[in-house]
Amino acid sequence: MRSRVQTWISCVRSYPMCGRGRDSRPIGVATVVDGCKPPVVTCSSVQRMAGGSSLRVQHSARRFLLRRLEYAVLGQKMPPRQDPLRAHKLSLLVGIGMAGALLLVDAVVGSAGHSVIPGDAALVMSRQSGALFVRVDHQLRPVANLTSADLILGSPVTPQLVDEAALADTANGPVLGIPGAPSAPGQVVAPHKVRWAVCDDADGNTTVAVGDSSVPPDLDPHSAVVVTAARGDGSVYLVYDGKRAIVDLGDPATARALRIDGVAVRPVSTTVLNAIPEAPAIGAPRIEGIGQPSGITGVPIGAVMRVVRTDSPEYYVALRGGLQRIGRLAAELIRFSDPAARADIDEVPPELIARSPLVDALAVGAYPDGPPALLGGLDDLCATWLAGRSGIALGPHLTERPGAVRLAGADGDGPAVDTVRMTPGTSLDVMDAPAMGRYLITSAGVRFPVHDSAIAALGLSGAPGEAPWTIVGALPVGPQLGRDAALVGRDVLVATP
Repeated sequence: MRSRVQTWISCVRSYPMCGRGRDSRPIGVATVVDGCKPPVVTCSSVQRMAGGSSLRVQHSARRFLLRRLEYAVLGQKMPPRQDPLRAHKLSLLVGIGMAGALLLVDAVVGSAGHSVIPGDAALVMSRQSGALFVRVDHQLRPVANLTSADLILGSPVTPQLVDEAALADTANGPVLGIPGAPSAPGQVVAPHKVRWAVCDDADGNTTVAVGDSSVPPDLDPHSAVVVTAARGDGSVYLVYDGKRAIVDLGDPATARALRIDGVAVRPVSTTVLNAIPEAPAIGAPRIEGIGQPSGITGVPIGAVMRVVRTDSPEYYVALRGGLQRIGRLAAELIRFSDPAARADIDEVPPELIARSPLVDALAVGAYPDGPPALLGGLDDLCATWLAGRSGIALGPHLTERPGAVRLAGADGDGPAVDTVRMTPGTSLDVMDAPAMGRYLITSAGVRFPVHDSAIAALGLSGAPGEAPWTIVGALPVGPQLGRDAALVGRDVLVATP
């Protein structure tokens, strides 16, 4: 009888269901599958044999289908009697239990650990308020900022977090530290071989950029810009090859030789102008005894001559003691200022130059070799500096690039720096050239003089990067960073204006 029932059950598993339960779903046996010969069974008899209501059979079938879906998702074959998902479920429950236990232990231990201050803690911070306390002479004292704490302790220290309740017995009183010092220096780097730039836009806004790749390359030495100080004395400068030289637009010889007559003069801030090294003024050189006989037969003083070489022509001017080699621009300046000059420059044989003495009496060595190509427009004008060499750059809307910090002292078209753009979260350890003063420049655009006692405390172990004073000096200055200043107690913290 038992074997007959087992055979019948295996056949019933392949039968469709009949009847309807509470939710109108079919239950029970409706047809006979070929190959099986069970007893004659009706839907009601199947329900009675199941030993329960149709709802229980329906729930059992639903659980069966859900298990099959789980195996299908895992890509496993469903065994007939045991559940392979049991190990997965058990592992999940054990993991959740262990994680909960660890969190509970951490909360208990952490709460107990932060309720007291470690006796060897040199620097602690309140978890609730963020207040800092530094240990001085075996006593915790309030300190203004992390930089001041490092200066007092002599080296960078990471504060230990404690609860506010643990600081209840801490001595109150004057706050140690330097008002206005950086709250945290961040990552300090020495910018070796980094390009510095100070730029003016068309509206006169001034930006200092350090290591900014958006600043275009320097102009070639044969390009120039005519500028004047926006709030200066009216002097006009020819900016070329990283230099600036005063030019007199009212002098016809200078205007014609440089081809700047009628050119629009661009106003720039004194910050940008001062960042460009000044060269001697460009104009027609004064020649003593012009028109008188020189030491060369048939050549008067002030005469300009040319020698044709294989690569390019060379220009010379006759002076009282001999010949001086000059550039093409200086040659044109001399000719345009001499009413007796010939229409064309005389060409002489190289033999004449070879047998004549050479002198260097005229200060025209810094002049451009020829009239430069004048540039204008509304592009931003930048004075750049890299490894001791100055340059000039032009680019569109450099001061509007993202990542710039606008300073509190911004004055628009005034002489002050308006924005600073450098890597966020970093500070620069620099030494200005040529004064050799050491500074810490934060990403907020403020320079702090560094005392010798602060070098190790701030982690400035390496050699500082070299930076141009003409740009560094334009940044707002903060208080000097030193240990003696950090140990001063103050009832009221007032930053240096």
